[in-house]
Amino acid sequence: MQYNFERIKVLVTSACNANCTHCFRRNEKNTSTISFDKIKEIVNFGIQNRCSFFSFSGGEFFTHPDAYNIIEYCICNNVHIGILTNGIDINVDYFAQITNKSQIDFQVSVDGLKDIHDFRRGKGAFDCTIKNVTQLCDLGYKIVAKTVIDENNYKDIIAVFQMPWFSRVLVLPVAFSKKSNKMHGMSQEYRDFESTVQLIYKKQAEQLTSERRCQCYPIELAIKYDGNVYPCTEAREHNEFLIGNILNKPITDVLAEYETMENKKFVCPEAHNEICDSCPANNICNRGCRLRALRFYGNISSPDPFNCRIFNNKYLDIPIGQLFWGEK
Repeated sequence: MQYNFERIKVLVTSACNANCTHCFRRNEKNTSTISFDKIKEIVNFGIQNRCSFFSFSGGEFFTHPDAYNIIEYCICNNVHIGILTNGIDINVDYFAQITNKSQIDFQVSVDGLKDIHDFRRGKGAFDCTIKNVTQLCDLGYKIVAKTVIDENNYKDIIAVFQMPWFSRVLVLPVAFSKKSNKMHGMSQEYRDFESTVQLIYKKQAEQLTSERRCQCYPIELAIKYDGNVYPCTEAREHNEFLIGNILNKPITDVLAEYETMENKKFVCPEAHNEICDSCPANNICNRGCRLRALRFYGNISSPDPFNCRIFNNKYLDIPIGQLFWGEK
């Protein structure tokens, strides 16, 4: 069967050289790594199926024992890749030798200025990251910043947007569980944080087009470091959307078995429903994320609750971090 994935995203290892305070995968740290041979199989599969982009992350991508071999293999096969990293430990000299700098994009985690970044990721992390980012930027690489924000660091977000090395800044709200909801009591500080998130996402919506926004299977494929395959990156934390596992069988067999299922658990649909069709914001949010809709409403064609909050001020009684992850 021929596929036409636009992107394949792989968490290559659960190992990490940081101890982030907000990490939701700390219980899986240092438990799993996908072998170099299996990663080559994934890349070869993508090439054969016209995949135009691969992203690699972790854990921390550069803790993988074959991190630079993975990059070299992709370069030799003329593959466009994105590397998601905390930027702490990068061999900049290696990247200086690469001829086609546009073949590699970087997404680097920056949680604020030095004090807050080091508090969240470890002492000295900020200086290491910014040193490497500066050198990569000087070499001509495109670098995007990713900031995970909550009520403790949202005031630093303007400073991150003003940093000169980044072509853009991606913002992700920290998950806000029901337990922490009781603990924080939806304080004014948290409300101010929510207003900041809403402002950022409204501003970023100006850059969207009327094309589909949901990028799940068969547009995207996401693979976790334990070999589990999911229909999109957002689904990787929810085993109810598991497609299969590639550690003990070829990825072609895993997807072939999935395609024979009468009722696939999660496939990108057109989200037509009365609420979205009549909403003046539907061409801005493009009906949002289908996984969020499914988790929140139990219906894959329902509205995206996070976007309903951003553009229509709905669900004000639910923390915005919960809505982002589709949790009630």
